[in-house]
Amino acid sequence: MILVLSPPDDEQGPEPVLEWLRAYGASFLRISSADLVDMPRSWVIDATRGDILINGISLREQVHVVWYRRFFDFFGDALTAAPAAAGAQHTADSSHLAQLLFDVLRNKLWLPNYPALHQAHNKLATLQLAQRSGLLTPNAQVLSTKADLRVFLAANNDQLVTKAAETNDLFPEPSIETAALPAQISAAELEELPDQFLPTLVHARLEAAYELRVFYLDGSCYATAILNEPLSDGDASVASLSELYGAPPTQVVPYQLSTTIAMRIRNFMRAARLRTGSLDLLRTPTGEYAFLDVNPVGQYLSPSHQCHYRLEQRIAQWLIANDHPPVARAKGPTTVHAPRSFFR
Repeated sequence: MILVLSPPDDEQGPEPVLEWLRAYGASFLRISSADLVDMPRSWVIDATRGDILINGISLREQVHVVWYRRFFDFFGDALTAAPAAAGAQHTADSSHLAQLLFDVLRNKLWLPNYPALHQAHNKLATLQLAQRSGLLTPNAQVLSTKADLRVFLAANNDQLVTKAAETNDLFPEPSIETAALPAQISAAELEELPDQFLPTLVHARLEAAYELRVFYLDGSCYATAILNEPLSDGDASVASLSELYGAPPTQVVPYQLSTTIAMRIRNFMRAARLRTGSLDLLRTPTGEYAFLDVNPVGQYLSPSHQCHYRLEQRIAQWLIANDHPPVARAKGPTTVHAPRSFFR
């Protein structure tokens, strides 16, 4: 059985994939983060066997693959929305149930690999993995003083971009009064900053001919180009696609990655232990590809609809193909192809 973990409402939620699962006659169960707070179905927690039964369905015995869509990200919202009368004990019980749910599902096949999500949120770790995988990355440092920032700014053409080093407060807030940095820093912005600020990931601002977004699914890359400027005659990979699809320069068009870059992306995602994710890259005016970021639960509907990639169908096919009892697996994610009949 396929288990789908998702928030109750999300514009990039699972419903398009669920429609394909229904069309294929797949066996699946969906749990929303709100279900842990206000249970609409019969939940039985078998503490002896370490199992959870929902309407008689054993998560331990019957679930083989888990599709995760920001489930725990929205769990706090569900707790906040619970009636005040529920009390602190109910909140604590719901939190314990969420942890037990993960423990029961720990050894299942996840899309993406849930333990790897936390590392992927750490931008320092992802940049290092990208470099080791052969991808170009912008010069980056974590800085906390104006003096160090001035040196780094001068070494990078007086153009820097800031990002939180980690989305979940990797660095605790200092006891002293500090200020956050602006999104972009030039010499003018530098003079307005305090002498000390929160430790912040700062990287060089790269010139972009165009931006790329790549949806990755277990070895396959589905790339789109975001075109903001008129196309050059020399960029046939984009120009031909734009002409074919009749796309104006500001629209998103399908993009064919080079074999080398696609291989490096696969190496990076396998090193990060991510079976899926949405990667942000850019192509420089000199033709180099630069890695910027990866979101393990990034958008799939937008590139699917804009570029006719049918990603919702492909995700459903992947889930069905992996809905079987565990077998001996090589370390790291492996590519499992759906039955041939799915691609008719």
